[in-house]
Amino acid sequence: MTRGSNLRMRTGIAAAVVAGAAATMLAAPAHADAPRYAELRSPTVAYGPACAGQVFAQFTSARVLYPGPNLPPKNNRGIVRVSVGGNFFGISDRAGMPCRVHTIVRWRNLRSGSSGVVAGRVSGTLIPPVAQDLVSASPRTGSGPVEFTLTTARPHLVERTVLNVW
Repeated sequence: MTRGSNLRMRTGIAAAVVAGAAATMLAAPAHADAPRYAELRSPTVAYGPACAGQVFAQFTSARVLYPGPNLPPKNNRGIVRVSVGGNFFGISDRAGMPCRVHTIVRWRNLRSGSSGVVAGRVSGTLIPPVAQDLVSASPRTGSGPVEFTLTTARPHLVERTVLNVW
């Protein structure tokens, strides 16, 4: 082996080691106890002669909940914070009010089989983007992988996600 090929080989090995180390650092979580988060968005038709937009749902799972200053942390395992809203444009079924639609979030724990529903009416405007009526709940789903499905009572696209709940 010549001196030039030996140098190229060592340079190639060094580059591979650096690339491997960088990939490992990027794949590592920032904090082991960090909250876990998922979001769904679904285009839908809303109530009214010409009203459409989107509904959205956000899911947050945190191992520990901090209720406020000078209060002890609370074990939050197996509980998911669900927030549902919507943004619409068009002609509402209520004069002078934003469009609205009944929204349903179904959840199912893929490990235990337990399931439930979070439902309610959401409303809001697209321009400016302001969600007005929101649905919020904190169902006890249990820990592990939980599948969430977002639907509405009007024509829509069904959206699904799985969140690994603390």
